[in-house]
Amino acid sequence: MMTVKIMKVKLRHKITAAVARPLFYIFARLRYRFVPQAFDYSVIKGPYLIVSNHSTDLDALFLALCFREPIYFVANDHIFRLGLISKIISYLSSPIPILKSASDIKTVRDIRTLVSEGGSIGLFPEGNRTYNGSTTYIPVATGKLAKLLKIPIVIYNLEGGYLSSPRWSGSDRRGELNCRFKRIVAYEDYKDMSPRQITDLIRRELQMEAPDQSAACRVRYEGKNLAESLERLLYKCPACHSYASVITHGDDGNCSVCGLSFRFTEEGYLEGHALPYKTVLGWDLWQRTDLNQNGPPKRQEGQPFFEDQGEVLYEIIRAQKSIKIGEGTLALYNDRIIFKDRLGLKIFLLSDIMNMVIYGRQNLQFTLFDGKTYVFKNQKPRSAIKYVYHYYYLRQIRRGEMNGFLGI
Repeated sequence: MMTVKIMKVKLRHKITAAVARPLFYIFARLRYRFVPQAFDYSVIKGPYLIVSNHSTDLDALFLALCFREPIYFVANDHIFRLGLISKIISYLSSPIPILKSASDIKTVRDIRTLVSEGGSIGLFPEGNRTYNGSTTYIPVATGKLAKLLKIPIVIYNLEGGYLSSPRWSGSDRRGELNCRFKRIVAYEDYKDMSPRQITDLIRRELQMEAPDQSAACRVRYEGKNLAESLERLLYKCPACHSYASVITHGDDGNCSVCGLSFRFTEEGYLEGHALPYKTVLGWDLWQRTDLNQNGPPKRQEGQPFFEDQGEVLYEIIRAQKSIKIGEGTLALYNDRIIFKDRLGLKIFLLSDIMNMVIYGRQNLQFTLFDGKTYVFKNQKPRSAIKYVYHYYYLRQIRRGEMNGFLGI
């Protein structure tokens, strides 16, 4: 019996891109003052591996406005667990699902198939939206993928995305947002490089920090509640070193223990009396350095480092569905995570966890070595990043490999 090959690149993807592009451009221009830089197709023949830094939920749409052809983006598998919405997205644009907290061989196979059919791949190699305005860690797997595909790498920079839509915030701001062409790296130019060298090249090209505004030409990012929910990132007070003591409301924030106060400005800076850091980036870098140098908070024997109430635990079935397990309290200990609900305790040993990540603003997801994946969600703002930082720090201690890397 003859086997009929099912193509992944389809005509409807081109039609969808052509129809949606002008509509989304109008939206992006009005809401964010977005300015795309069109790709020059006369320079080099595709398909392409298109890479960019990652700062907003809409980055894939912003980047797509720079190209005439449909781009097949690698996307976190949580967008495939949205029921009817997921089916519509998959039908119209066929994004490539990847499980953030685990390596995914099927993703690579899907990418290779699309490229073989002439499709260009869109990739945000950080795998994470920036929390603090600085480009996050890019794994060497990015270079390995490029070596495997043997196609030109097209590099773009998204500028102004972090201040337009901070990951920790629930509100957007209107200032300036640009998508600028950076460079093309032809296969001939990188074929003799190692995967690490290719990855280092991409890291250099994508490195950005915000706010990056000179005093002479600062851009104002106007909006409401500019500081609200910053506690999703800033989990430790730099004055009294209390955990989970930062509280925000509107444009302002303060430490509930020592009273340290600050205001988040329209230019993306922090202002406040005796405030040691003038940017969110500076504060967060201190949190990381402090953990690496001084370790987790001191606690009595048998007590957790910290805990959060109102947590909802789900088990994740890849790109299909989420199964609710229960509602209760999440706590991190020296060697385990404990989830307590009305039915009892569910214990996850840190040594059994393969990887821990965050998707969205504060959903904490991890994959066990046995292949099972779980996610903790919470309706109120709380810091998921403190769990990620401390998990990776404790993993270094356990393995005796102190490299300072805290997962993001």
